[in-house]
Amino acid sequence: MPAEKHRLIFKSFEQADQSTTRVCGGTGLGLAIVEKLVTVMGGNIWVESEVGQGSIFHFTAQFGLQDPSMRRALSPPSEWQGLGVLVVDDDVTQLEILHETLRIWGLQPTVVDNGWAALAALKKASHDGRPFGLALLDVRMPSMDGFAVAEQIRTDHRTSACPLVMMSCASLPDDDRCKSLPGSASRSSKPSFSTAWPRC
Repeated sequence: MPAEKHRLIFKSFEQADQSTTRVCGGTGLGLAIVEKLVTVMGGNIWVESEVGQGSIFHFTAQFGLQDPSMRRALSPPSEWQGLGVLVVDDDVTQLEILHETLRIWGLQPTVVDNGWAALAALKKASHDGRPFGLALLDVRMPSMDGFAVAEQIRTDHRTSACPLVMMSCASLPDDDRCKSLPGSASRSSKPSFSTAWPRC
């Protein structure tokens, strides 16, 4: 965008190119709101842009230091260090996020993008004498969803002891199906199945 538009786009109801409004919609409030938020956080926002080349937005903000007690609360128990965790999700971005989070926590994640690969990984780990200590299953996947994978895991003696956690954008995904699975909290005094992990 031309230089004379650089400050204009941060004003309410203003857009650099009015022609896009008819095609894409929009009110011209987005960047105005962003600027107010950045200002409240003690920072500044600006854009570098050239016609035909693209735009780069920059901002600064002030953040307080994290309370050390909160850092400890977000960390898993020490006995989980080195725990092998299988993560099953058809969303590549979700896999990357979970892999990095679990790795930072000191766990050993293995990620796969479908149910068949998950079952193969579980059986191989059992055969190698290094079974997974936990499996995180996405509820909604094509071909074989998380519940179908869980049923296969529970009916195979090589993998049935693995604790399972279902991941979903819903607060309690298909809770009745969770309770009906062997090893669920409703059937065991030592529950090995949970729906408490949010995917989003």
